[in-house]
Amino acid sequence: MARIYVVTKGTRRVNKFTMWLARRGLGRQVVLTTTGRRSGEPRSVPVSPLDIKGTGYIVSPYGEVSWVKNVRENKSVHLRQGRQSRDVTLAEVPPGRRGELLHQYWKQERITRPYFDVPSDPDPSDFAAVAQQHPVFKIVT
Repeated sequence: MARIYVVTKGTRRVNKFTMWLARRGLGRQVVLTTTGRRSGEPRSVPVSPLDIKGTGYIVSPYGEVSWVKNVRENKSVHLRQGRQSRDVTLAEVPPGRRGELLHQYWKQERITRPYFDVPSDPDPSDFAAVAQQHPVFKIVT
């Protein structure tokens, strides 16, 4: 059974530190800033983009968390890594097309593996079964 993501003081600290690193261009993570669907205020979280043949994707390994709901409400977001920043539009990938993307993300991001309900040595078809639980967004521009 997959672990459930719970926001604690510890996760907030880790996210804050990860965003600090991303804002300085250190590491693979970027800061994703969305517009709060209720407040209208900017909301930022660290994410690890996935690059497949030059196309970028943002995966939510923790399921339908707040930033996912914000993106579904307003697809225009801001991405920042170090001095590089850009405004982009995200398009949600249908669940039927997420299997291979989730598999690639699982291989790239070891720390999120416990949040995927797949065998210890999975193949893309194992991710097709859990694709509904892990939103994936394509970076359009």
